[in-house]
Amino acid sequence: MGKTRKMKVLVVDNEREFASTLATRLQLRKIETESVYSGAEALATIPHFQPDVIILDLGLPDLEGVEVTRQLREWSQIPIIILSVREYEEDKIAALD
Repeated sequence: MGKTRKMKVLVVDNEREFASTLATRLQLRKIETESVYSGAEALATIPHFQPDVIILDLGLPDLEGVEVTRQLREWSQIPIIILSVREYEEDKIAALD
């Protein structure tokens, strides 16, 4: 019988402690994770890690999460879960668009 492949999640958040905690929680559920802390790192990591889903913070130090999503959508349809503490609804709508 073949071995089942683990789900892979890329966590993209500039707050390292939060990203680490989230990754640990996912790993406890047998989910393979990779954590990166900037938009550029995310875009560089995605092709070789090949995540099944991306958990993406909107407030990154180099590229906004909306820009990461825009660039990613040029070549991939990987599902993205947006994390945001932003209070402006327009920012959230832009990310969903």
